[in-house]
Amino acid sequence: MPGDEAITFDGQRPNEEVLVMWRKHPWVLAHPGFISVGIILIAALVLRFFGASAVTSITIVVALIAIAVIGGLGWFKWRNGMYILTTERLIDVDQRSVFHRVVGELPIEHIQDVAYEVKGPLATMLNFGNVVVQTIGGGTTITMEVVESPHTVQQSILEARNTYVGANPNRKA
Repeated sequence: MPGDEAITFDGQRPNEEVLVMWRKHPWVLAHPGFISVGIILIAALVLRFFGASAVTSITIVVALIAIAVIGGLGWFKWRNGMYILTTERLIDVDQRSVFHRVVGELPIEHIQDVAYEVKGPLATMLNFGNVVVQTIGGGTTITMEVVESPHTVQQSILEARNTYVGANPNRKA
């Protein structure tokens, strides 16, 4: 059936299975949307004050290009930024721009604490927040920003860690 394909990614290890993958909540796409609305309003004001003219035509073309670039870049960053929980590690893929990606990972056996925060009325209504994953000794953390249903994300990570530790009792953290 379509949609039943296993999730894979570059750098996946042999026998490593993807348990779940998360992206930031779609709300992060609202920022480029608000900027696009602002550009449309500016183009409308130019049309209002200058009428149908060369200035208006140029403004509208520039506005449409700017909206396409801002919207496309926002979507690209959202689509390519993700958090991947596997049977062996938690991976943070942060797509900062078209040519700038930062990837971090935590071995699942090193995860000690997973906390989440839902802050503000909008985050509460739309059910998104941050999940902070800390390692033993507090040396390394991954902050999963603006994820949907942070409580479920927290529980999934803790469950995966407990499953790993239970299946590998002799492994030292």
